[in-house]
Order: sequence, then C-alpha cells, then structure tokens
Amino acid sequence: MENASNLLPPCDPLHYDGWADTSRYSYEVSVPRSRKSEVFKIMQQDLARYFPYEAEMVKRRSQCLVLRRITQWVALDSKGGIPVEEGGPNGGLFQNVLVGTLVSALNKKYQRLLPPIIIKPVCRRP
Repeated sequence: MENASNLLPPCDPLHYDGWADTSRYSYEVSVPRSRKSEVFKIMQQDLARYFPYEAEMVKRRSQCLVLRRITQWVALDSKGGIPVEEGGPNGGLFQNVLVGTLVSALNKKYQRLLPPIIIKPVCRRP
C-alpha cells in the first residue's frame, strides 16, 4: 500500500468532505440465507479483488456509546414533513429522518473523539 494514512479521515473536520470524496466507499453485499455463514469471507474476497487491501475479522472488546430506550415501548411519532439532513463543521439539523441517520452522522463527525455510537435494538411490544 502506497500511503496507508489515506485510509484515515483528517483530524480537521473542515477537510473531511474533501477526503471523503476520494477516499471513502460504501459497500453492501446480499447473499441467500443459505450462504449467510460465508458473508464475511465474500466481503474479504471482494475487498481484495477491487482494492489493494487485505482484511481479517478480529473479535475484541471495544468501548462504545449505546443509544437505547429507557422508557416503556411507545411508538415514536413524527409531525411529518420533508426530511432535512444538514450537517456542517459546527453542527447540523436533522428533522424527520431515521435515528440511524443521526447516529451515522455523529459517528462520522466524532469518529476521532468519541467511541462509536450504536443503537440497541428493541423488540416491538404488542
């Protein structure tokens, strides 16, 4: 690998968008349920096929922040309207978007300052 530092986002949030335009990729893979045990191997093979990188799965304990419901199940309602997702170096506005959208934005913005934020899934109660 010529320059591994290109894999890491810049410390200065003002330079993040420029870095993301050339160095960030999004990837998804769908496999039949019968092949679900192979999904990580398939992803590793794809990474090696399309990029000059090798990957391995490592299980380890890691500190994270958990966003979880602390009250009884109540459906979250929205007043509706057009989704607004505006982020900037000094803050942002998120209206009528999924909680996951907000969490992704927080993880992107604070990935060097905070542990990752995850959403603890809850079961739908009758």
